Amino acid sequence: MDFNQIAVFIKVVQAGSFSAAARQLSLPVSTVSHRVAMLEKRLGITLLQRTTRRLHLTEAGQIYFQHASAGLGQLLDAEAAIKVVAAEPCGLLRVSVLPDLGEQLLASILLEIRDRWPRLQVELLLTHRRMDLVSEGVDAAIRAGELEDSSLVARKVGTARWAVFTSPGYLATTPAPETPEQLCQHPCLQFTPMGKTAWAFSRGRSMSRCRWASKSW
Repeated sequence: MDFNQIAVFIKVVQAGSFSAAARQLSLPVSTVSHRVAMLEKRLGITLLQRTTRRLHLTEAGQIYFQHASAGLGQLLDAEAAIKVVAAEPCGLLRVSVLPDLGEQLLASILLEIRDRWPRLQVELLLTHRRMDLVSEGVDAAIRAGELEDSSLVARKVGTARWAVFTSPGYLATTPAPETPEQLCQHPCLQFTPMGKTAWAFSRGRSMSRCRWASKSW
């Protein structure tokens, strides 16, 4: 099916002649006539009776024009609707995110989204569970850690940095550690960021790792 042939046929009927249709389409008259002829050949029926003065739709041509013009109009409406959607985000966007990230980082972003794209609704799914984005109907996910092998599209949005702190009161009663390895001799609130089981300290090319057992809190 050649939609160009159908569109030219509709324009010929609407314009009332091949020459008028050719002017409106900015095409040679021979091209317009050829496309209508090819359409009739493919359908195996005459759509237009041609005379030197006028065009006349056959009964088959009248039926085809009614259906084809309605269908083409719907296609044009569909493209116009898509252009509106493409111009401004709208609808429901479902985003899976870790609770800490959602509460700390996304509040201001959501306010900006609401002001910038009022037709877009965002549903935040705050969970530690790794959701199956496709089967659970999730449009996007914000994750921390190393990227797993996946066919999904991923983009880095930021870098998290971690530091070690202690209180002055603790150092008043306990000698401060001088090397990363000495941290293992101290009770620590051990967070395991990004799924890691140890803290890693680096200086230049040297690397030290600290793991805790019963001394971790």
